[in-house]
Amino acid sequence: MATRTRQIRRTRERVVTALAGLLVDIPYESITLAQIADAAGVARPSIYRLFSGKDDILAAYFAAIFTKFEADVAARQTAGLSAEEAEEWTYQALFRAMAAHRDELLNFARRETRALLIDGVWRYQERLISYASESDVVGGGDDEGRVLMPLLSQDARIVYESAGGAAVVTEWILQGMRIPPDEMASILMSAQQAFRSQAAYLPEVLAEHLRRERQGSGSGEP
Repeated sequence: MATRTRQIRRTRERVVTALAGLLVDIPYESITLAQIADAAGVARPSIYRLFSGKDDILAAYFAAIFTKFEADVAARQTAGLSAEEAEEWTYQALFRAMAAHRDELLNFARRETRALLIDGVWRYQERLISYASESDVVGGGDDEGRVLMPLLSQDARIVYESAGGAAVVTEWILQGMRIPPDEMASILMSAQQAFRSQAAYLPEVLAEHLRRERQGSGSGEP
């Protein structure tokens, strides 16, 4: 069973990687499942067993980018950074993860495909919102006065903050990703400062989720 699971995972990764490679030179709407299968070195029936269609592969592609972003943030959580350094790194890791896929993502900086880009970015914001609703997350101030507070049960601030971040990331891509990733990180971090004193602050939401995941895997802090 474990071997079969690994095979499925590898095949999924090959298909997603194949799509990413094709995006560099071919408009997304012109890419066919046959081309993806050929580039991945798999039979088309294998794709149909794993994905419902091309848009499903694209969703997995975006998910992989944001999963890598989360892995980068998680790796820094145990590096002894200050709260301010960890916050700054979260924003930097986000834009660096996107910049690593610049050649593919610019495929969506067109009128024909921008809706797919918006959907791909917003799917991750939905993931963040789900993290916020998992349980109480530390928040409520910049100093020692922080308390545990329920998030989504209070108001829509987490959604408002998420939408703003998604809009900035999307617009950066639509404008050709010309601003360097770390500069974009500073821009978004500055724009989101109004939320730092709120319970619904996304870097803290993500950090708490990753801590819980680490603890759940048995490698977290006691």
